[in-house]
Amino acid sequence: MWSTFSSAVRLQRCALAACTFLFVLALVPVSLARDYPGEPVDRSGEPLAGARIGTSDGRIHVIPSLTPYSIKNGETLTVSAVVRSERPVASVEAELGGLATVILRPDGTRGGVSADAATGVWTGQWRAQGLEERIYTVALTVTDVTGHSFTDGTLTFTDPIAGHWEPGTTDYPNAGMRRLDREVFLTEGDLEAAVIDTENGYAYFGTRTSPGRVVKVALGEGTEPARRVGAITLEDGENDLVSAVIDPANGYAYFGTNTYPGRVVKVALGEGDEPPRRVNSALTVSTTWVGGSPLHVPHNKLRCAVIDAENGYAYFGTDTAPGRVVKVSLGGGSAPPQVAGYRVLEEGENYLRAAVIDTEHGYAYFAAYANPGWLVKVALGGGDAPPERIGAAWLAVMVYNPIAGIWMVMPDGHPASAVINTASGHVYIGTDREPGGVVKVAVGESDEPPVRLNRIWLEPGEGFLRAAAIHPDSPFGPAVYFGTGFGHGELEGKVITVCLGEGDLPPERLTVMEVGGWGEELYLHSALIDPANLNLYFGTYTGEEAFPGRVVKMKAAPADTLPFHISSLVLQASQGFVSGGNERELISAVISPAEDQ
Repeated sequence: MWSTFSSAVRLQRCALAACTFLFVLALVPVSLARDYPGEPVDRSGEPLAGARIGTSDGRIHVIPSLTPYSIKNGETLTVSAVVRSERPVASVEAELGGLATVILRPDGTRGGVSADAATGVWTGQWRAQGLEERIYTVALTVTDVTGHSFTDGTLTFTDPIAGHWEPGTTDYPNAGMRRLDREVFLTEGDLEAAVIDTENGYAYFGTRTSPGRVVKVALGEGTEPARRVGAITLEDGENDLVSAVIDPANGYAYFGTNTYPGRVVKVALGEGDEPPRRVNSALTVSTTWVGGSPLHVPHNKLRCAVIDAENGYAYFGTDTAPGRVVKVSLGGGSAPPQVAGYRVLEEGENYLRAAVIDTEHGYAYFAAYANPGWLVKVALGGGDAPPERIGAAWLAVMVYNPIAGIWMVMPDGHPASAVINTASGHVYIGTDREPGGVVKVAVGESDEPPVRLNRIWLEPGEGFLRAAAIHPDSPFGPAVYFGTGFGHGELEGKVITVCLGEGDLPPERLTVMEVGGWGEELYLHSALIDPANLNLYFGTYTGEEAFPGRVVKMKAAPADTLPFHISSLVLQASQGFVSGGNERELISAVISPAEDQ
């Protein structure tokens, strides 16, 4: 029953992307000027400079898109258009810079077309051939039943070498961001737990399916695309993988389940291109003795996790009210993990959704998904000693309302992601709201409680920051890369680069890049990091079996420019042997460190 309900919710969220654009267009009069006049505004009410949505001649309005922006011969280019016309649309076609003309047809997977054929989504595809190393301009023409036509010429795509569109130039298309390649399989997704082994070049994704699966992905050297290596299906009851930690030195990863009670599944990583292998699992249940009788205490829904691999423990945060921090002994070799202890947090510190760790100083930090939220500091505890709650930072400020004569609570929003800069002693939290916010928290010395310092708001459309990767020692300057889970009216995921801010100064929003994929790379839901190669790998949440999950490979760039879009790996579907066993919902982002690319 829960699986059916969850699937329905995911279908609704996936469809929301197309429906939002259609709804917006339905509210826009077609008697528009050449440029869409309904400009987004900032918080002062002033228009945002250069902000436009699509083009129009007053009778036909077009919001065009294409993917990928960088394409090689033999690959497939997809061109789409959201159209609103005064009269029924007779045809939509795209002329691809003299290479070919593509007929776009009503796209039922993204909302389709209205009954009067005047409003809807049209899509067409072209298998690339005859490309040269230059930029191509797309002329997208919409013709209505009266013969009136309007042509949009804002789309471009390239076939670049390393992102350069002219030999010797430093003027890169999309400020250097590009997509180089992808691999296409059948449908996989719902990968909400992800870890990375940077030394050996692999990432591992856990699926939110019943039972769960663990998918192994080769990161790809330099600008090579990521590559799916293999997958393992877990056993009955090992369902809904939502958290993960990794111990590369000993060759194991540990996946937490969103079940009652939770389970920790131990998986051998596999040498080279060998697929991962399930070793064993353990229920997260503690047993105490009361009056000579055992009392079993279950720990449910292991939503986030961190690891202290050197000392052999992982710490799981529960998605419960109040939240709990469960300490798990990893078990040497093939020995199963087992619960060592736990700590129940205080009232209001509910639903732990993100966690970071500072093993050097012996603390972990868990973000409670409340509004206002909390960042709870926990001492790890030596050996099998349970973790200890130290204190918490309240993620809100009090603002005085002189009219009402009262103080009001201004919350930062639900915490959705978190990263830590252990060198400076700060945690950066991305919030689950539109637009998103980035909250900076000082962790405090020793047993001092953490303290909220400040917060910045991002721009409209940059919301639901469910993926985050930090590079505190980047050669370009310290930065966090936030991936959006969804933005109001948006059909593409975005990556926002945020400067950390020196000392206690607030962070600063630097750049934003649209990932692409026109709804297929919309939900970026978690993040990992491998700083040496400067590669980012964002995992997508697709929410529907018809759309495979993707691992989007990007390259970190100087802090004042956009990151590079390298490739998109499309994962595959279940092959009929397991109900709901698709490898979907990628929720991770990775940076990789050995080459400056």
